Amino acid sequence: MGTGNINLIDPAFKTPSIWKASIGVNKAFDLSPYRLGDGWNVTAEYVHSELQDAIGWVDLSMNETQTGVAPDGRPVYGPNPTRRGQQVLMLTNLKGGETDPFAFAVGNDWYDGWLNGFGFDFSYTYLDATDRSPATSSTASSNFGNIALSDPNDPALADSNYEIEHALKLSLKYSRAFFGDYRTRIGLYAQRRSGLPFSYTFGTSPATLYGEYVTTQRQLLYVPQVDSSGNVTATSDPLVRYGSSFNVSAFNDFLHRTGLIDYAGEISPRNAFKSPYVTTVDMHIEQELPAFFPGGAKLVGYMDIENLGNLINDEWGAIQQIGFPYTSNNVTATRTGDQYYTYTGFTERSPSTFGTNSVWQIKVGVRYSF
Repeated sequence: MGTGNINLIDPAFKTPSIWKASIGVNKAFDLSPYRLGDGWNVTAEYVHSELQDAIGWVDLSMNETQTGVAPDGRPVYGPNPTRRGQQVLMLTNLKGGETDPFAFAVGNDWYDGWLNGFGFDFSYTYLDATDRSPATSSTASSNFGNIALSDPNDPALADSNYEIEHALKLSLKYSRAFFGDYRTRIGLYAQRRSGLPFSYTFGTSPATLYGEYVTTQRQLLYVPQVDSSGNVTATSDPLVRYGSSFNVSAFNDFLHRTGLIDYAGEISPRNAFKSPYVTTVDMHIEQELPAFFPGGAKLVGYMDIENLGNLINDEWGAIQQIGFPYTSNNVTATRTGDQYYTYTGFTERSPSTFGTNSVWQIKVGVRYSF
């Protein structure tokens, strides 16, 4: 028998589908009596979507080799001598998963009155999205391995990797012909959005800790129980012991600061935590110029500034995110049967700053309009 992975499709596999229901309202307003002009437009919409026969991957070889459970109850696997580390990955259907987005928008463009030439659009969106498998990649082994969980063959329903819970967007624009009929246009585009979800996991290979055939550090962290004062101590949880170099005090501070302490005595959920909010502002300026050709032709000079805030202050506009596969591996551990863990190392980790998305860029150009 070869040692390469085997990929197959569940004989009972069904094509995934999505059921949707939505309701929306749109209203135009005239606020001229209040000197705010007419042409106001307000929109609100809610959509509910449910996944039917969502996709996921299971490793059939591990179903054959479960040898017991860990101290916190998650499954433990042993070597399968007939497979020799070979994964048998099956594409199948998983139950559960839905999205509930709500969107609100308001805007106007004024062409007369004291606000002549000014316009704006503002929107807010809220998204609650859950799934059992994010389907992050192009191969079965990556899709199976790049997900935080505690049971490889039964991933829990959790917030989606792609959920942006809150997003505020504002567009401001101004247009005016300061000389002749050659217009100057200025636009500002700002957004503030929630950071993407991520999970806290063990920094020890699950192949070492739980006998998986996967080495991605994706097994969700067990949060120790607390004492009567609400703190983790060296003796607060019989399921956890600490190595001689493990800083229990710093670990306790970390649990409180991150909110992991809310899951004391439990396996922390997938994607229950969010990276920092992201705020960016872009700017567009253009000026029409005579083209010295008949027929109303014009030259248009323009400048686009991406991430204007970062141009002003290099600490603004940075996108800080726990990177793919959206796991923070802070604790290394060993396991003694189903009796207890030994936490051997603790490392503080901060979100990474994403390169080109976190720096300012300027584009200058000219186009010919006729």
